[in-house]
Amino acid sequence: MDQGKAIIEATNAIVQEYHADSNKISLSGHSDGAIGAYHLAVNNPNYFSCIVPISGYAVQANCQKIAGSNTKVWAFHGAKDTSVKENGTIKTIQQSNGDAYLTSFPSAGHCIQNDIFNTEYEYKDGNKYNPLDWAFEQTLEKNKI
Repeated sequence: MDQGKAIIEATNAIVQEYHADSNKISLSGHSDGAIGAYHLAVNNPNYFSCIVPISGYAVQANCQKIAGSNTKVWAFHGAKDTSVKENGTIKTIQQSNGDAYLTSFPSAGHCIQNDIFNTEYEYKDGNKYNPLDWAFEQTLEKNKI
């Protein structure tokens, strides 16, 4: 079975079993996990309220699919990351009218994941948020589809 399909099926089962809000499903990952988060968002448009990829990227050709969905993206990346380059994913999503924001760390490399969810960062609205709290606040607006 495709791993992405298995993740979606497992999530659907959890939503059903625990009566979770299907409009508040968020996803995060680091490195390959971040690439996977982008991949799942591309292949399951309007499923996730948001994704929080850390040190990852999306294939440029797929950025418009994310932009065309209602999934918000708040990405984190170290500017000196030599393992996974930030390839302009966020800029491409933004240019395609998607809701995306990048927090870049000028002196950081690849391993930035440990403190991301323990700190507040400035978001595009000028306010500071803890990314985990921000993710929990997001709601998928399915009526915009």
